[in-house]
Formats: sequence, structure tokens, C-alpha cells
Amino acid sequence: MSDLHLGPITTEQDWFNSNDLEEMSRVLDERSYDSRRWQLFACACCWRILPMLDERSRRAVAIAERHAEGLADAEEVEEALHLAHSAVLTIWQPGTSASLQSAAMAAHYAIVLPQRSYHYAARATGGGEDAERRVQADLLRDVFANPYRAVHLDPAWRTPTVLAIAADIYQNDTFAELPVLGDALEDAGCDDPIILGHARHTCPHVRGCWLVDGLLARTLEG
Repeated sequence: MSDLHLGPITTEQDWFNSNDLEEMSRVLDERSYDSRRWQLFACACCWRILPMLDERSRRAVAIAERHAEGLADAEEVEEALHLAHSAVLTIWQPGTSASLQSAAMAAHYAIVLPQRSYHYAARATGGGEDAERRVQADLLRDVFANPYRAVHLDPAWRTPTVLAIAADIYQNDTFAELPVLGDALEDAGCDDPIILGHARHTCPHVRGCWLVDGLLARTLEG
């Protein structure tokens, strides 16, 4: 990444160099609102503060993630809402640390308003909020593809090996194996620098990664 971009995002380079999640959110919303991806991004932010979440909040985030994937029924979603709300009421008391309060709020928003969850997840880190925002910006770029350039995944690159690796990564949450997927794509004839660069980038990869989703033909719409 080159110099950090501050201010409005108007170009592809701005997008890749920005840590301003509010501005990144604006750019994404101008194109479309993808509820699935926002919820998966919210969950990824919450999993980063896992030690600060009590069992109720953890369960709520797990259900939120299942809900994003269409796997949680209405009863489970209602359970998540109850658990998240209960955790907030318990923790939001005088004397409780602001970090724990923010963590509970992040989990709550992951189920009720995912697009705001990251605010509280960053605040939960206390003095590390700026650093956490930088990681969150990378997570957002992992979940949402470049809004300034459409990426074409050639069907010829979806070889049995590529699909098997992508499916294993998705099913087993082994997103750290993206560089292996990148090697398999290159072996399959992929020479797209954006695709290979994303697979091999050292930034964190999470459930909802646009490359894995694209290869597995998972929905790009909420």
C-alpha cells in the first residue's frame, strides 16, 4: 500500500489507500447495499475482539454469521436478538469498562444493524482504535470487491483443484490458505494481477472474501 489516503474517495487508488470506513461505506452504498456482506464484515470485526465478548454476545455473533449465509431460521435470529440485548443490558452498567460495553454493542449491532458494528468493535480496543480501523479497512476490502473495477473470473480458471481448495477454505474457515488458492489459480492460467494479488496479499481474509465467493459462485447480492 502506498501513502494513506485521507478525505473523499473518488478513484481506485483512493479506495485501496483509505482507512476511512465511513467514506468507504459511502462509496459502497452509492453502488448497492449488500446486506450479506455487511453482516459478514460485522461478524469478522466482532471475532477480532472475541476475548471481550461474553458467551451471550459470542452466540449472537455466531447466529448473525449463520443468518448472513441463510442458515439461521427466524427462531435463531430471535434468540440472537435476545442474547445480544441481554448482554448489553448487563454490561452497560456503571463501573463496567468502556471497552467491554463497546464490545457488547458491536455484537448487538452485528445482528440488528451490521453496517454500524465496526464502530463499536474498534472502540472496544481502547487505545488501539486507530490501528484496529486500519485492519477493519483491509477486512472491508476483502469482503467487498473493488467498486471501481469489475473483476472477471474466467470459467476456465475454475478447475477441480481450484474449486476444491476454495470449497475447503470456505467450509473449514481456513482463509489463511488464500495464497495456496492463488498458486492454484495461476497454475490454471490466471494472470490477472488483481486476483492473484488479492489471494497473496498479507491482509486478513475472512468469510465473505470476494474471491472465494466468486469462485464458488456465492451470491454477490444481499
